[in-house]
Amino acid sequence: MTTTTTSTSTSTSTSTSSTPFPTTGILPLDCPNIDGTQKRYTVPGSTTTYTYRFACEQDALSSLGDGNFWNTTSLDGCVTKCTEQDYNESYTSCGGVVWNGNLPAALTQGGNCYLKMGTLSLHPCPGCVAVAAILVQLKPEGGSRASD
Repeated sequence: MTTTTTSTSTSTSTSTSSTPFPTTGILPLDCPNIDGTQKRYTVPGSTTTYTYRFACEQDALSSLGDGNFWNTTSLDGCVTKCTEQDYNESYTSCGGVVWNGNLPAALTQGGNCYLKMGTLSLHPCPGCVAVAAILVQLKPEGGSRASD
């Protein structure tokens, strides 16, 4: 008895279009609903989690200075960038972020998502379209480190 196995492979091509980053207007922000709330972010492919506390109409000064800045269309996108960078740099680069939804104001500073390093201190900016996300707990694979 002879068994013959035939396999067929198909390839699929996927293309994505890049949407240009907006340069005018105000991006949506769910303040005051998210003010004082916490959200957990998990690093893809790991069990490492980061928990951030949100503070609406706040800027943050960082004890070790500012790190990278990016353009992101959402607060979640900003926090995700901070989380991924911190994870890739062995938990040393992110104490939180400030995300500014007011594009004309933010883009004159090079971006609207600002990485903050070290310990953060909040500073009110009444009426601003910004939120600070402060790292309050980091649970690396196999351990725990509280940040606040």
